[in-house]
Amino acid sequence: GRYSAELGDLGDAFRKTGLAHLLSISGLHVGILAAGVWFLVALLTGRPRWPALAAIVVVGLYVLIVPWRVPLLRAGFMIGVFCWAIASGRRAGGLSAMAAAGLILLIWRPADLFAPGFQLSFGIVAALLLFTRPVSQWLSGGGLDLDDRSSSTKIAAIRRYLTDYLAVSLVAFLVALPMVAYHFQMVSPPAAVVSL
Repeated sequence: GRYSAELGDLGDAFRKTGLAHLLSISGLHVGILAAGVWFLVALLTGRPRWPALAAIVVVGLYVLIVPWRVPLLRAGFMIGVFCWAIASGRRAGGLSAMAAAGLILLIWRPADLFAPGFQLSFGIVAALLLFTRPVSQWLSGGGLDLDDRSSSTKIAAIRRYLTDYLAVSLVAFLVALPMVAYHFQMVSPPAAVVSL
């Protein structure tokens, strides 16, 4: 989070390669924190609601500790809505939770609809939820059963993981590309490869 003149060249280099997000605390980092807490608590307790509640508490504390910036609040709120739905025993579809979070945030700050951060956050997450599975299926040529996670061979499991990973990267890049080009007048094709 440190900004100074001596770091200006480094910031420019990261922007040109499409990796400026590595210099900041972003929604991705909040998501990684929530996923880590979720995994740890699920491993320790074995109860389905405790991981969701723990993720809400930890993400809430994290958002209170770090400087309040819109991307962090947006990510914290999306995670909070999703985890609250699960903790309350409701079936939580990712798209429904994301839409609820977006609607509430737009009621709070309607002008965010035109902000690049809002469009990128919600646009990419929506695209990932809608298109990752079909793109994975397409990349595998229909030969992988993406629902069968109990494959007996390690090679098939690795192929599934790599296919899913590539699908996520492609979907995120292709959805972000026009928005980044419009808002920042920058196109960085190496970002798709470097982000992997």
